[in-house]
Amino acid sequence: CSILLLVGIGLRAPRPLLIGLVLWLTAIGLIRRLLSGVSSGGAADPLLLVGPACLLVLALAAYERGAFSRHTGLARVVIVYTLLVVVSALNPLQGSLMAGVTGLIFFVPLAAFWVGRALCDDRTMGVVLRLVAVLALPAAAYGLCQTFAGFPSWDTRWIQSITFASLNVGGTIRPFSTFS
Repeated sequence: CSILLLVGIGLRAPRPLLIGLVLWLTAIGLIRRLLSGVSSGGAADPLLLVGPACLLVLALAAYERGAFSRHTGLARVVIVYTLLVVVSALNPLQGSLMAGVTGLIFFVPLAAFWVGRALCDDRTMGVVLRLVAVLALPAAAYGLCQTFAGFPSWDTRWIQSITFASLNVGGTIRPFSTFS
């Protein structure tokens, strides 16, 4: 039901969905940690799929607005790169097909090129950049609090429940702010 709502909003009013995506990606880590009793925080966490789903809906809206019709040199390079990524995901020599297909989620941001091409005029891009600048301030402050005052209880619970080696650098848990 929520996916249908997301698709409906994205196709009807893609620019607000773009703004919502920026907000979501900034806060998803904090949301996941605050809901640690509800959300597993692992690879099967459905909250992690909201960002890529929004980007794919925005790419569909961009397609409807002709993002793929004008082929500049850069657009052709992005198309070739995207095709190479998809073909490499289907490579039978990589181990398992599921690993390759799962790895494609990290390349979903390639869709952002097409979204920006069709949906971002100067005004929209200005709004997005100002929003990023404004959201950077509390995110930086939260990261600094984690650095100098220590982790809040919800972050500590989350750290104890996960096994990300990337958090532990030289025996110290590094701050991660509001990000996942």
